[in-house]
Amino acid sequence: MTRKALRFYAGFYQGSQARLALGAGLSFLRALALLPIPLLVAVAIDDAIANSKTSELVLIGAIILGLTVLSAVIGIASRRVLARVTMKAQAGLREAAVAALLRMSRRSYSKADDGELHDHVLQETKRVEQGTSAIFDDFLPGTVLIIGVSFVLVRMNLILTAVTLLFVPIIFLASRWLGRHVDARIDRDNRSFERFSHSIISMLRSMDLIRIQAAEQVEVERQERAIDRLRHTSINRSVGITMWVTIQQSLVAIAGSAVLIVGGVITIQGSMTLGDLIAFYAAFALLRGPLSVLADRTPFVIEGIQSLDRLYVLLQSVDERPYVGTEPVSLTGSIALSGVSFAYDRNPVLENVSLELAPGTVVGLVGPNGSGKSTIVNLIVGFYRPDEGALSAEGIPYDDLDLTALRRQMGIVPQQPLLRSGSILENILYGRDGISRAQVDEALRLAEAAAFIEDLPDGVDTAIGEDGIFLSGGQRQRVAIARALVHRPPLLILDEPTNHLDRWTVSAVVDNIRSMDHNPAVLLVSHRTEVLAEADVTIDIKDGKVVRVESR
Repeated sequence: MTRKALRFYAGFYQGSQARLALGAGLSFLRALALLPIPLLVAVAIDDAIANSKTSELVLIGAIILGLTVLSAVIGIASRRVLARVTMKAQAGLREAAVAALLRMSRRSYSKADDGELHDHVLQETKRVEQGTSAIFDDFLPGTVLIIGVSFVLVRMNLILTAVTLLFVPIIFLASRWLGRHVDARIDRDNRSFERFSHSIISMLRSMDLIRIQAAEQVEVERQERAIDRLRHTSINRSVGITMWVTIQQSLVAIAGSAVLIVGGVITIQGSMTLGDLIAFYAAFALLRGPLSVLADRTPFVIEGIQSLDRLYVLLQSVDERPYVGTEPVSLTGSIALSGVSFAYDRNPVLENVSLELAPGTVVGLVGPNGSGKSTIVNLIVGFYRPDEGALSAEGIPYDDLDLTALRRQMGIVPQQPLLRSGSILENILYGRDGISRAQVDEALRLAEAAAFIEDLPDGVDTAIGEDGIFLSGGQRQRVAIARALVHRPPLLILDEPTNHLDRWTVSAVVDNIRSMDHNPAVLLVSHRTEVLAEADVTIDIKDGKVVRVESR
């Protein structure tokens, strides 16, 4: 899976190859600027200091300082270039994740754990970002420097280079062995963190229930268990990473000691000068730095690859929306269901249902709870496609239609009003452009909402909290109706309005809608037959079947 995930991720770098090449080139130049330093150190010791050449020593020191500054400046420029490339790719990855979530079918996201989806978009993409930054900011320049320094070491002393290279396979094998253990520990800790995150989200969404049930202590104990699991996995992760870094750095230090001992013996025997030994050790110090950084940053790369794998699985397994047509339609309110049958997970809900909505007609859909009324609404809205039968709008099959464009012409008020954090005005205008204040005021009047809004301290600019928590159920319902009416839709769907409104308010809203000059079609759904007195056509549904159709 990792290869496919990496190929998928590489696609976000399309068009940035030139910048990547520039960043890699700058990393190479940064390493190149440092390579002469060990050789200059040898000259300084064996020539300038040994022969008391002060001016030469100062010049060499100035050159070393200049090369160090030049390397730092080039390093900053390289990071700037590569950061722009990687952050652009990260933005593309996050946009792809959001787009995938928005493409999910209703069937999929109704079953999904939204806490897990939240983690995929936020936590997983963040870990991919950290792993990518480690590769480009540390691994790329570090690798270039290691290769460059290796050539310098070979040039300076073949025996000491061989001693150094003896430790490479040891470091590699230790890294591979430790990597498997650290990989497993990181994965367990990430999963514990995700479970803890889900637990907190669930708690926040259930605060009223917790207090109603006086279950604060139960919730505290539940969260303590989640925190305790996270504590154990975090300790194991931290210890594992520390072991990784410490062992890698210790192996590098041991290699340095071996170089010092062998080089000292060679120098004592007269096979190399003290300046050459110190220069070689300085070159080895250049090598030691990036090796330590790579050991320190490798866990981030491992974590990033794990997250990329999980993110790729999510993006590739999204159950797409049920309709993919592209034909536009100018809706007048004419919708038809013909011989529709539907089942949720093989549990039959509707059987051979047919009905029609027409401009200027109020259709009442009545039946007991669980009879399939809301499923009919979901089919009309295009959240699901029927297992048998078909739907059409203005005579055009749903399979051919652009369902997003069709929904823009509908006004839909679900059983539970869906409101977002913000003001009443922001909620009414959500998803709509070009709406005037006069249209907002008219929608509030039609929804019987104007009176209560006038009594609010800031009117339509009053903040309503997440899910409209600062409003009553009836007020939320009327705001939702106003949002559905503000763009003067040719089709209005009211699903169980009596959940929060009394029958007289519903009747007043229907009368107001009838007074609109564009004669919209209305589908009024309720389990209470008295609410449907205003309907022109009443359709009784029971156990997923139409049992009676009555016209007034």
